[in-house]
Amino acid sequence: MGIGYARLCSQLVSKLMGMSSIWMLDDNLSDCWRLPFEQFIATKGQHGQLEPVSFDTVMRTIEHQVTFQLMMTALCIKCRCNL
Repeated sequence: MGIGYARLCSQLVSKLMGMSSIWMLDDNLSDCWRLPFEQFIATKGQHGQLEPVSFDTVMRTIEHQVTFQLMMTALCIKCRCNL
């Protein structure tokens, strides 16, 4: 069996647990890059000059985005607003 079955199982279990999303990462990451938003816009979605970044930078960025989303969700529940 390949990795696809493990991924499918993770998705099905998370769905049964009521999770709206999950993160899956391969264990063979070797390099990470970023494309600055300004370059993405300037090149109309084509790849511009990629900048190397550490895996730590990628994970911290994701952590900040998830934390912000959780805070906004909690605020909306408290204020009864709908974003």
